[in-house]
Amino acid sequence: MPGPLSADLRERIVLAYEEGDWTRDEVAEQFQVGRASVNRLVRRYRETGTIQASPQGGGKPRKMTSRGEKVLRALVGERPDATIREFVRLMVERAKLTLSTSTMSRELARLGLSRKKSPSSPPSSSRRGSKRFATVFEPGRAPWTLEISSSSTKRGPRSE
Repeated sequence: MPGPLSADLRERIVLAYEEGDWTRDEVAEQFQVGRASVNRLVRRYRETGTIQASPQGGGKPRKMTSRGEKVLRALVGERPDATIREFVRLMVERAKLTLSTSTMSRELARLGLSRKKSPSSPPSSSRRGSKRFATVFEPGRAPWTLEISSSSTKRGPRSE
């Protein structure tokens, strides 16, 4: 989204409309701005007597406080393997601070703290690779299952 128009351009637009015999569409075309921009500038000038840009909005303030940051750093030190959801729950318990998982993720990244994305799973068995199966359908035959493996998951024949 482009920024506000320069003060000089705003002044020329309003003067061209107020002192000239131009329509708003002609002014918009002349200065290569939208008709709505001309409408807003003329209305603002007539209502307030100024053509200055409105102040920009500030957005929502952060929920994370400095105390919350200290608690979060301590939690990551205690439980570096916790997931984002677990950190959210722990922050409610310890800091009485409710954050969404996306806010927690942004705060961890902003503080430069690493995080885990999924819960721990039990260690895999000693089996190498994974097996995948496909059901094969052939006309006139009952469906049957075929084991699929790729070169990355199954050893090929050995050459000696």
